[in-house]
Amino acid sequence: MWPWLAHRKQALVVVARAGLLASLAAVAWVPILGLLVSDVPAAGRVVVASLAAVALARPGIALLFLAGLAPLGGIVNLLCGMPYSLTEPLVLAFLAGWLSREAFRRRTLLSATTQGLLVPVVLLATVVGASIAVGLIALQPFVAYPQQFLHDVLTFFWSDYFDNRTLFEPLTSGLTFLEGLGLFAAAAILTEGSADLARAVARMTVAGAAGVAALCLNRLVTVVLRSGDTWRALEHHLATIRISAVFSDVNAAGSYFAMSAIVAIGFGIAASRIRWIWTGILCLLMMALWLTGSRVALFAVPITGAALLVMVFRARDGLRGKRLVIVAFVGLALIGVGGAIPFAVRDPVRLSMKQSMQDRWDLTRAASAMAAQHPVFGVGIGGFRALSGEFFTPGLRRLFPRENAHNNFLQILAELGVVGFVPFLWILGGVGKRIWPGVTGKTVDWPLLGVAGGVVAFLITWVSGHPLLIVEVSSAFWIVLGTCVGLARAAQKVSSTTDRAPRRWLSLLSVALVVFIVLTMPARARQAVAGADLVQASIGFSQWGPDETGRRSRWIVAPRAQFFVPANASGVRLPLRLVAADRTPATEISIYLDGRLANRVHLAVGTWNTVAMVLPEHARGPFYRVEIDVGDWHASAPPTADGPDRVVEGIQMGKPLLVSKPKR
Repeated sequence: MWPWLAHRKQALVVVARAGLLASLAAVAWVPILGLLVSDVPAAGRVVVASLAAVALARPGIALLFLAGLAPLGGIVNLLCGMPYSLTEPLVLAFLAGWLSREAFRRRTLLSATTQGLLVPVVLLATVVGASIAVGLIALQPFVAYPQQFLHDVLTFFWSDYFDNRTLFEPLTSGLTFLEGLGLFAAAAILTEGSADLARAVARMTVAGAAGVAALCLNRLVTVVLRSGDTWRALEHHLATIRISAVFSDVNAAGSYFAMSAIVAIGFGIAASRIRWIWTGILCLLMMALWLTGSRVALFAVPITGAALLVMVFRARDGLRGKRLVIVAFVGLALIGVGGAIPFAVRDPVRLSMKQSMQDRWDLTRAASAMAAQHPVFGVGIGGFRALSGEFFTPGLRRLFPRENAHNNFLQILAELGVVGFVPFLWILGGVGKRIWPGVTGKTVDWPLLGVAGGVVAFLITWVSGHPLLIVEVSSAFWIVLGTCVGLARAAQKVSSTTDRAPRRWLSLLSVALVVFIVLTMPARARQAVAGADLVQASIGFSQWGPDETGRRSRWIVAPRAQFFVPANASGVRLPLRLVAADRTPATEISIYLDGRLANRVHLAVGTWNTVAMVLPEHARGPFYRVEIDVGDWHASAPPTADGPDRVVEGIQMGKPLLVSKPKR
């Protein structure tokens, strides 16, 4: 290749990389800047702004703070007086600062294997981003017209993203997943060149877990002391109640403590002078794990410990400290199995183990059926819970009308399809391939062994839970997973020059898949809209409520309102009424069908008018789109529960009456 052409190619790569990272940084900055200019307490804003500034100047130090503080975001917000958890603001503040730094600095020299790990990260991020876009497009007919919908989404992202997580489910769920991928990439890149930083991040993760565990024990002590008989209450609560003082999901808390406990074992054995501190932390974590009552987490710890014990004894010098190793792992096995027995045999708070296993099996079948029905692209990020009831058995539906899969692997497969599940497994497999030589070599690297074992224990709990849905827990997992990269590189002592470069065809295939995902987005969006239950979708209407006679109706609150009618109807009758006090006693409105003028209706004041419309025999899709143009006669402030008798002027519409097509 000619020198000038190679130089131009290199310049284009640098510009493209800077543009991509700057764009990602801008997205992360939007909700952070919205938080900083809002009226939330100043203490919370100072914490978030400080972490962003540190990430911009010293990202390694910022990663340390984040590893310890992220799981405690639900407690930090109480100290700062914030109305919501600070975990996600801290994560986005770190990513905003780090991405901004990476965009405008000289390209970081990464090993070829780390670059290879970033390939599936980019691919999976593209899949998630496309799923967010498709999900929002499918949601738009239920919320507002396209331009107003875009305005609502941007306003939400600027001012309400941290406060209202359920408003735009595809956006919030997708960004949480993308934040995890960003944390993994940041931890892998920052720790690759510094084994000391990798170990410090892992230690800080355990320190944060110890803080969470202490809060759980404090909750137990508080409950016990409030009772009359302390010891009897302690015995009763240890065998029955489930405690998670910070996280909303006790099973996710169990996954978190199981991962942290194994990491603590690795660093505790490696320590020499402060081993007693690590022993105390390990006991604290195991007690907190017991309190969560997560059966799968309680079993995951001894299973992982036994597997790592086998690896240790295979190592040539693994017998150093053999006695300590045996005590640590066998003790954990006894504690884990012994702690699981009370929750397996008798559990008055939750279902019996037999019933629980049956429910998990039914959820697994439902998730598998959903994945089989949407194999390529899935149902969309964050869409599993909303659609789950369609795949449940009648018995399960009576218990859980809607529920998550309780299996993180199947939930990711069902939501993102094969195009998302494959790069996800690629990431896990790539990390596993990288750390395998370090944990099976002739010498034992205890920190690496502990961190790798923690990841394995966490993954085991996925078969019966969904810890990645809890942002505090998922943040800790992605950081630990990225830290494995730095620890593995230090253990193998491989230089960037001797590292084997990723295969060119693999990178080209990934680029082709990214292009394919982007090009198929319009077709996927049309299919998602067509497959939605648009009968429940409407724009420009108030909530349903009774009028003064008790008739069920709703106000038209926009100049142009929209709803949908099934294509299997041959006609529709629309009850309409004009309500006016001192204005013109009649008005004229226009009704459009699929964008074309279908009728003009003259409405008199006070009386209900039934407008009958004949629908075309052949629809363009599964629904007809009906729009009502009322001009200035929309109700600007319809009655509410606080003021149902308030006089309002405008137009009301009753429930549309459908006329079915005759059967042939």
